[in-house]
Amino acid sequence: PEANDFPWKVGGSGAQSQLLRTPFLYDDTVLHESPAGRLPLSLVSPGFGRAHVRSAWDDLEAAYLAVECGIYGSHGRRNQGHFFYAARGQHWIDDVGGNGQDFNLLRVDGTDQVSAGGHDQLATTRAWLEGRGAVHVSYDTAGAYETDLDRITRDFLFVQEEEGAGPYLVVLDAVSDDGGHDYRWLLHGFEDLSWSEVTASHRRLAAGERSLEVISAAPEGASLGVDGGRRELRIDSSGSSATFVTLLYATDELHALPSVSPLSAGAARGVSVAGDTVLYDPDRSAALAHDGAEADGELLLVRGAAGARRRALVTQATTLSVDGAAWLAATAP
Repeated sequence: PEANDFPWKVGGSGAQSQLLRTPFLYDDTVLHESPAGRLPLSLVSPGFGRAHVRSAWDDLEAAYLAVECGIYGSHGRRNQGHFFYAARGQHWIDDVGGNGQDFNLLRVDGTDQVSAGGHDQLATTRAWLEGRGAVHVSYDTAGAYETDLDRITRDFLFVQEEEGAGPYLVVLDAVSDDGGHDYRWLLHGFEDLSWSEVTASHRRLAAGERSLEVISAAPEGASLGVDGGRRELRIDSSGSSATFVTLLYATDELHALPSVSPLSAGAARGVSVAGDTVLYDPDRSAALAHDGAEADGELLLVRGAAGARRRALVTQATTLSVDGAAWLAATAP
């Protein structure tokens, strides 16, 4: 990509923050062989709190996700859980510029996250799974907030391209507390791009023939507001708990947005993308069940329609069945 400052933005410019992110953006042409088949498509560093995922090495327009959620860093900002995203040859999600703190994260009660020393651990990696067709990373960000919350987590589900669908990203946030709070989910578009409205729950960033489609599947009835001066997309909610499920899908003249619809199954919320099912219930209060698949976990991804060849990813589960066949039976998640 032409924006050469992009790989420096995960964790500031300190040497401790480099963490091999440059190889995840760029193919080193000095090498005599391509990184394809030689390097993994994902790198999760749970202690430091960083994650990098690519859709491919041999595609100049491959999707790329970078997440910072853990150590504050010597050049840190109050933004644990923030991320950057590039796809279809375009940088889409960026920071607010200048000294802005609150970008690409969940704000609570209108306040910034806490400031800290260079090596303070403000968030932890709860779990991660680097699969062949998808990568999932889950973070506990409670330590990054001034407000003492019972729970606040952020999950990323990066789904690779398969049978014409993808790659795409689903961001999942869960927050709960005995007291009521105001929540604002924030996303900042890249410089010189602006948001347009498709529906109340669907906004678009356009760059020529390419676009990033952002669709809110939860909270139910959420409206995506825009602050044009900050290139900021936001979703507001309030109460003792809230669940956010947001899809980011990049398109171009050869890759259109497939059919997308929100899903609801008991307490679980999720999204259907082409033939894929994503269901999320951070409380594990009931079975995650849809289209012939059922599990008792927090997050379920099933690729492919019932009766066809299918693959599944499930987290924090003891049971998983697909089309009547038991795929998982464990004594503990």
